[in-house]
Amino acid sequence: MQRPETKARARALQILYAWELTGEPSIETVVARISRIYGSAPEGYDRGADLAARAAAGRAEYDRRIADAAEHWRLSRVAAVERNILRLALAELDEGLTPPKVVIAEAIKLAHWFAGSKAPAFVNGVLDAVARELGVLRGSSWSTGTIARTRTPAAPRSTCTRSSAAWREVATPSTW
Repeated sequence: MQRPETKARARALQILYAWELTGEPSIETVVARISRIYGSAPEGYDRGADLAARAAAGRAEYDRRIADAAEHWRLSRVAAVERNILRLALAELDEGLTPPKVVIAEAIKLAHWFAGSKAPAFVNGVLDAVARELGVLRGSSWSTGTIARTRTPAAPRSTCTRSSAAWREVATPSTW
């Protein structure tokens, strides 16, 4: 079972992804559409919607930070899921209520669940660089033990470690 905060982040990602793909209407419009499809909004839904709204409101600034930190990557080349994971994490870092290491770990978890096999390392690298630039992280990287901007070979990863049932538990609104 997932923690309520983790579920809220997953909901926020789904809301923000739908927001971007539907031409960027208001977050309230997206939430209303999702509620019509799946029934009434689940308990605790507000945190996910609030986080998505904060990420949408700061999109221009967050995209600039992402582009600056993503060495050798144009923002247009970053997939929508990864881009939105990064926006959500930056919104949460700006909020300042959650420790930066937790924000980064949760963003990496979302990348494992919803994005490609190389996405977790990319998300970690970008968020690490942005967090250092903001001054919220110092010293070596929490997850890799390396100094910022240092490249180390990644360990081989399996392509998928979740069963279909585990994906449905995380990704479907019925568990919200």
